[in-house]
This record gives sequence, C-alpha cells and structure tokens, in this order.
Amino acid sequence: MIYYKVIAIDSAGNEEILDALPIVTSFYDTVYATSCDYYIWYENEYHASGEYVRTVPSDEGNDSIITLFLTIGHKQHSYTEVTACNSYTWEKTGQTYKKSGLKFYKGTADDGCPIRDTLKLTVTDRIHSYTEVTNCGPYTWDVTGQTYNKSGLKFHKGTTQSGCPIRDTLELTIIDRYHSYTEVESCGPYTWDKTGQTYNKSGLKFCKGTADDGCPIRDTLSLTITDRIHS
Repeated sequence: MIYYKVIAIDSAGNEEILDALPIVTSFYDTVYATSCDYYIWYENEYHASGEYVRTVPSDEGNDSIITLFLTIGHKQHSYTEVTACNSYTWEKTGQTYKKSGLKFYKGTADDGCPIRDTLKLTVTDRIHSYTEVTNCGPYTWDVTGQTYNKSGLKFHKGTTQSGCPIRDTLELTIIDRYHSYTEVESCGPYTWDKTGQTYNKSGLKFCKGTADDGCPIRDTLSLTITDRIHS
C-alpha cells in the first residue's frame, strides 16, 4: 500500500506529521481468449465474440479493471452426398475410395472447435445394358430416339452425370405381317381350324387376327368342296 503524508509547519518552520493516508490506485489487465461454443469468465457464460470489461474490487481499495477480448467459434459439421464412377478422392482426407459407403473425417479448426465431416459415397461401375426386342414393323428405341426398320444389333454410347460410360445394346428382330395361304380340297363340309367354322361351299375363306407380338395375322383358305362320287 502506498501512503501520502499530511504535514503541518509551525511558525518556527518545524514540520509535524499529522496523518498518513493511503493512495488508492487501479490496476489494468487484458485477457485474450478463444473458445468453442461458449466461454466461462468469472462464473458468467458468454456465447458471442466481443469485448467485455470487468472490475474486480480489492479489500485494499485497489480495483482491477480487466478487459476480455473473446472469440467464440462453433462446431463444424458437414454432410455431403457424391456419386462417382469407379473411384473418388475426398479432399477432406486426401484418400481415394473405390467402395460405396459412409466416410468420416475428424479434425480441429483454427478456433479449436471440432470438425466432423461425413461423406455418403456411391461408386458406380460402367453401365451396360442388353435388350432383346421383337417388333412388328418399325421400332423406335427410347435410348436413342431413332426408328429402325431392319433387324440387327443397335448400339448406344454415352456418359452419366457422374462420368461413367454407358454402353447400351439392342438386339432387334422386326417381323412382317403374318400371311398364310392354304389350298384345301374336301369331300363334303370342311372345318377350318383357324376360325373353327365349318364350310359347305367352295371359295376363299379369310381369317384376321393379331399375334402375341402384336403383328396382324392374315390367313387365306382356298377351299374346294367336292361331292361324293357315285358310279
């Protein structure tokens, strides 16, 4: 403690100390702190960055004035979904992954807060498809948008959004309409299996229908009915 003196001087020039009083002084201090999410200072909880001042009294009368410069950081979490062809290199870890699944990264930011990153990775191989189609007449392939009039193998090449190559193959069989022409000579009535009907007179008979593949059927029967021959 620092004191100052109260002195009296008489007419003869003699000094007399009457009292000694303390000199009250204040102390200043500065604190810099960085914390994650919150910071406790003198039993108070702070959640925001900023400048905070607190006066700490002393029994001797010397107050301490403390200034806190506080930086509050926060936990960092991220979730990312990625679809890649064959393999994927994640910049968070620098590793290359060839299998689908969840990948994790843990670290610490400059402010001391934890980092938790999650990657949901889907690794796809090359996409190949092979389709067989039988059609009556021209066929339009939805993969290429083209219409084909001849049977044979058709191909399509492309790339998915993730960069994987696409290879599609179409084996196309184009069938013309089904036509048949049959000549029959019968003695008496004749039942045609195409229609299930029995005919008593000669002539051309017709049957129209649709095959399982959607193609039209056109059958013609040339029927000759002869009477019994008696002699």
